[in-house]
Amino acid sequence: MPNPKLGSILPAKGQIEPLYQRLQKTVRASARKAPMIQVKIGGEEQKEEEVIDNIMMVYNQVMHNLPKEGSNIKGVYLKLTMSKPIKIN
Repeated sequence: MPNPKLGSILPAKGQIEPLYQRLQKTVRASARKAPMIQVKIGGEEQKEEEVIDNIMMVYNQVMHNLPKEGSNIKGVYLKLTMSKPIKIN
């Protein structure tokens, strides 16, 4: 469903390619049922530096959008597909 907040409503003859590229880089996270956010950070084919950058980007965005910023975050965990979670914060 088009969402005006994301800028995904186009005029009749608007260019769709820039919107498509921007939405491919968009992540939407919500915590409705439980007070936690689970986000895919990267894949096996990515370099370690790229995964670290992704982790820091998600962490900073979540912290920036919380009312009391960092005091609302109890812990940060990293989990691979078939592993136990590892606490990193």
